[in-house]
Amino acid sequence: MLQSEGLRNAARVNKEAAMECYKAGRFGRAKDKAYVASYFFPELPGLRRLNAVLQVLIGYDKKFNGSVDWYAVLGAYPTEDVPTIQKRYRKLFLDMTMDDGESLVGTYKANKIFSDSWKFLCNEKGKKLYDMRRRDQLQLRERQLRSSLFVPVVLSAPKPNMSNEQMVQPPPPSFRVSGGERKRKASSSTTVPHVNKGRKKQ
Repeated sequence: MLQSEGLRNAARVNKEAAMECYKAGRFGRAKDKAYVASYFFPELPGLRRLNAVLQVLIGYDKKFNGSVDWYAVLGAYPTEDVPTIQKRYRKLFLDMTMDDGESLVGTYKANKIFSDSWKFLCNEKGKKLYDMRRRDQLQLRERQLRSSLFVPVVLSAPKPNMSNEQMVQPPPPSFRVSGGERKRKASSSTTVPHVNKGRKKQ
């Protein structure tokens, strides 16, 4: 009995801290506190509603390529079928409306977001269209990522008698050459091969 009361008190303390964070707009911190409260005493009045509202609000802030991720709103996965997502929707609905605890202030936004999620995920046609749009956005993002990683190669003008392999061969890396080495290279590059200038035979 004493242990149960201690767990209830611990849950009540964390729930109050979660409520303060919720009112301040710190939804992530509020979710952490509400999770701890649920661990100690999940039957605490008002805790189910608070967790459901935070799930919707936090999920709404998670964008997918700049758009609302409706799967995150309901805590669902894209691989789930419509009946499974409908079960998640009904559970959130019951937690948000049937909890015996005190009502939350400022839940209009969460209720509006929650209601909009039905037309995107909870029917076959809406989910199919939404998945197609997500797939197109994902492909667009992948193309943009590949184009940002592409580094164009500048080819120099081909010289006479240059093969195709030589034209596309990248230049060697630059390095520092000492004075003596530079002189030896310069002399070797200007050396003229010996030519026999003897008298031409008659």
